[in-house]
Amino acid sequence: MIQLCKLDGTPIDLFENDLELYKYIRDTENQKMFDDHSEFKKCPWSFSILSPERVGVLIRNLKKVHNSAILEEAWQKQLGLIEICKGDYNNLTEIILTPDIDEEAIRKNWCKEYCNAHQLILEVE
Repeated sequence: MIQLCKLDGTPIDLFENDLELYKYIRDTENQKMFDDHSEFKKCPWSFSILSPERVGVLIRNLKKVHNSAILEEAWQKQLGLIEICKGDYNNLTEIILTPDIDEEAIRKNWCKEYCNAHQLILEVE
């Protein structure tokens, strides 16, 4: 079990595992895209797994924030991509999803960094 708390110790929620914590953070950040805004905006904190097909779409619609060399390599090898944003969409981290990549560990670390940046405490029971 994982307890998420505010800095003062006030409990926010309890999660059975890291994936449930990730889903909570993802949903919280997705909700922010609509709060107080009538139009869609980019989410400053995100962790996405992109299929090889999605990588191909990104190549065709390349924006400056993406690393074209990484996208091309993933596309050529028909591999997915992990796209990580930690508060600044202009500074994405992109990791080619090879068989040796520990997606779960990377996602868990992202959750910890998110909590630190938002002054939240994780207590593992």
